[in-house]
Amino acid sequence: SQAIGYALIDINAGRKNLESKLNYATGAYLPKKIGDKIGREEKLGTVYCDNKDMGKIVCDKILASYKLQSNKVTKEKVILKKF
Repeated sequence: SQAIGYALIDINAGRKNLESKLNYATGAYLPKKIGDKIGREEKLGTVYCDNKDMGKIVCDKILASYKLQSNKVTKEKVILKKF
């Protein structure tokens, strides 16, 4: 989601503009997609960051962008149209 992208900019894993410096030691691995089942104690993913405090802030922003629900959600098509 867009919110995740903006959160990752805070740890320089993305750019605000072309002059922004990237930190190649930062990023996120978020394998869960819309419609995937997630167990109660299962991790949603991992954020890589070289600043613990900023990493916590980014994790909170990413978690806030998720909407978890108990009913089944239909997965979106990955390929929308072939030409």
